[in-house]
Amino acid sequence: MDKQLIKKIALIVAALLLIAFIAWIIIASLNKEDKVKNREYDKAEVEAAAVVLLENSKILNEIYWGEGIPYVDDKSLSSGSYYPADQNYLDSIGIETIEDLKRLTEKTYSDGMCDQIYKTILSSVYSDTGIVGLARYEQVYTGKNNDVPDYIRVYTEAKCWFEDTVDYHPEVEALRSEGDVVYVMVLVTVTSHEDPEKVMNINLEIGLVEEEDGWRLDSPTYAKYYEDYTS
Repeated sequence: MDKQLIKKIALIVAALLLIAFIAWIIIASLNKEDKVKNREYDKAEVEAAAVVLLENSKILNEIYWGEGIPYVDDKSLSSGSYYPADQNYLDSIGIETIEDLKRLTEKTYSDGMCDQIYKTILSSVYSDTGIVGLARYEQVYTGKNNDVPDYIRVYTEAKCWFEDTVDYHPEVEALRSEGDVVYVMVLVTVTSHEDPEKVMNINLEIGLVEEEDGWRLDSPTYAKYYEDYTS
């Protein structure tokens, strides 16, 4: 075969391979963009879901980050700094066990948020040097095989992070989506725990994700009064 012809064929093959490679890069890039594409959503649906979830989060904020579940001074049911939870309070929110508390949490927060709450609040946290923090609540079991949930105990030395009163205004505005998360804005009024005369309004931005059985909050909803706030 003529050397010039062979050279031309080689150049043509090389060009075709280059074109194929460029096409592959373009397709891969498009596929990557599809993976991170911001989701579409129904604005009214998201806003309505956010109103309900924000209201549900108030009690969970109190339980996990606020003053917590009240307890009773019953030393016969205590263990160290853990004292039995006030049953009247638990009855008022429909909770008997830690599992009930988890179910309530999972109706409000995303899987990712629940995982963080369970790891940092419902479980003791350890480091290489020992215990960093004790679980805020523990389940006490009884029964023949010590497998029947009996009552909840409260860690009485847990730090209260948010004591202020937070009221969510009913108007919620869906702003945008970033990947699978849809962000909404809600106006909240925060009243200082230390001085009820001190009140401020904050525009709080909160993320939601849609899971198999509906929308869930994907970020905290608590707020705190601070002196240097400028409205």
